[in-house]
Amino acid sequence: MTATTIDTVGPVARRPDRLLIAGALAGPVVFASAAVQMATREGFDITRHPISRLATGGAGWIQVATFVLHGVAALVLVLPMSPDHMSVQIAVTGLVAFTWTTALALSLRRTCRT
Repeated sequence: MTATTIDTVGPVARRPDRLLIAGALAGPVVFASAAVQMATREGFDITRHPISRLATGGAGWIQVATFVLHGVAALVLVLPMSPDHMSVQIAVTGLVAFTWTTALALSLRRTCRT
């Protein structure tokens, strides 16, 4: 008699998918972090100060950590790229970056007018 064993494995999320999601969320996380800091910092005015100014002062470590994590998350986008999927990934990444940049620019434009 021969015994046959069958190993069953449930659905497992592929690592590249998680890496792409982490990279795609890099921009929105930086925007959200900066928005919260702008709202809580006394005297900060986005029409006069650059966002990098949030890296100064006692709570500046929050913005520095945000910048570092953003850089790492953006670099993570490169890891799962293979020649088969490279053009699609570049297109999606470009679309995400364009969308968030446009949203930020429009929100700043509306803020400056009022």
